[in-house]
Amino acid sequence: MPNQTPAPLTPEIVSAILRDPDSPHYPTQITVFCDRYDCETEHTGDYMVHEGMSSEERLAVARQHLVDNEGWEHTDDGDDFCPEHASSPNKPQALVEFEAQGCATWQVTERSISCVDDDLDRLGVYAKGYWEDVDGKLVVTGLRVGTGATRVVAKWGDWLIRYPDGGFIVHEAPAAVETGE
Repeated sequence: MPNQTPAPLTPEIVSAILRDPDSPHYPTQITVFCDRYDCETEHTGDYMVHEGMSSEERLAVARQHLVDNEGWEHTDDGDDFCPEHASSPNKPQALVEFEAQGCATWQVTERSISCVDDDLDRLGVYAKGYWEDVDGKLVVTGLRVGTGATRVVAKWGDWLIRYPDGGFIVHEAPAAVETGE
């Protein structure tokens, strides 16, 4: 597929293309679904494709538009993630099992920290950035949750787990995992 960014199509452009009997282009409606296991987000849009494209190439046009313009992520293994779940790798099986037991889970990254903090605020849980000295500079490296003896710290890439009784633990990210930040 040629490396080009799809541009929004005005009704006039679509009409001109459709009136040209020699044009190989035509509009098509494509839906892309977020592949996060618990997400129901989908994006449907109209895209201009041409008759020589395979279905995979037509899907690639929609994916490229979503990545370039809508904050979506498309991974090398073929998964698509909506803006809310972009740059969060699939959950480890242990976290899926925690969720099956009624636990809530969040991956803490530079991109997700404000959403995680907002969720915790709605639950009435105290949280704030966790600061550390990195190369002589004080920088946020994660999220501190709770106070006193029950306080936990989830650093970038770690998963924060909240039990149904309100307690928290941290599932640390493997050292080799990059958070995409």
